[in-house]
Amino acid sequence: MMNKMGQETEKFFLILSAKHWDEKRPGLNEFMKRLMKDKGMSRANELVRSEMRRGEGAITENGLIQFLSGGYLCKTVDEKPGGFTIFMFRPVHSQGAYNPRLVEQSIREMFGDNKLSDEVVKFYAKGNFFLPMTFPDFMIQLETCYRTLELFTSRKGIASKGYRLAHRLIQEQAVRYRPLFLSDPTLGIKIGRFLDNVFQNFCLDFSEFIFERDPIRSARRRLEYRFEDQVQSFFNGIRNGVVPSILLPESLTPNSSITGLTDDSGNHHGPPGKKAQGKGKGKPEGNPEVMPAWRVPPGKRFGDFFSPGRGDLKANVVGWPSFPHHVAKTERPMCLRFQVTGECTANCPNSHILPSAMPTKTWATVRERLTKIVSGDS
Repeated sequence: MMNKMGQETEKFFLILSAKHWDEKRPGLNEFMKRLMKDKGMSRANELVRSEMRRGEGAITENGLIQFLSGGYLCKTVDEKPGGFTIFMFRPVHSQGAYNPRLVEQSIREMFGDNKLSDEVVKFYAKGNFFLPMTFPDFMIQLETCYRTLELFTSRKGIASKGYRLAHRLIQEQAVRYRPLFLSDPTLGIKIGRFLDNVFQNFCLDFSEFIFERDPIRSARRRLEYRFEDQVQSFFNGIRNGVVPSILLPESLTPNSSITGLTDDSGNHHGPPGKKAQGKGKGKPEGNPEVMPAWRVPPGKRFGDFFSPGRGDLKANVVGWPSFPHHVAKTERPMCLRFQVTGECTANCPNSHILPSAMPTKTWATVRERLTKIVSGDS
């Protein structure tokens, strides 16, 4: 199988196998030597599954095939997963994991009907990418991810340190993370996406040194602690009550704002201005302090002003202040829908705060920006 890889991909498999940053000539471990000797993907899949049979997680067949075919790097990480990605791992118990139709159904249930295009849903279903909705499922996915990476490289080697650290930090603070997953079912996808991005950036920068005489030691000063430092900083913020605002991959960004759970912005065919009723999205919660200056006007919809899926509106959904969540009490970004439509659902993952409860200077800045956006002056 190794002879089917390009020279750069083959070399990168070798260097990522290093156990530490002083290693001069890393080599494939015994398992990877056996894996690379076999020419068929089906045989490779059998070998990997056999090694993973004692764990609670598994690797998807399509994910393994695209990884062994293309290597660790993914050039489309901002849009969709690829290369070595956490999303190619799933709990063994996940129902219908091998059935694309059931995977499609699961994705639609997570994001709601008509929020993602058929093309996007089919991409994730065909690739058998697993999108975790619960804390236990995410923890199994994350542990399976770093243990499989160590199966391909080295136990506690330079490649897996960041994933391993993330798992330990979350496990130690499980009492804090469980309610966060309940308030935001996409949190596992967001954290997974963050870890994928950091790992891909690490691999991309590491790949610049692969043809150096001593690639690992050459990259050491720049990369030795980067993965762990970025992971530690990210989770320190959550521990201190500040949940980072993480955008979903572009392909998983619905037309609605990331700061509002329900959606009346795009695929709703009723009369303009009439709100679509979300299915099972929770009890509506009103904001009596919305003023005409920043309320979405009649004939317009929320998605006409706030949508991360549209390049011209992305700037409108970022940079807003965070406040204590109305249920979880942890810091969350302000819910834009609650502020400009006067209503959102009680189980929204973002903060429903009344203008009168904001600090005076903060509200003055928010009011000015909302007014400019809704009036078209932004």
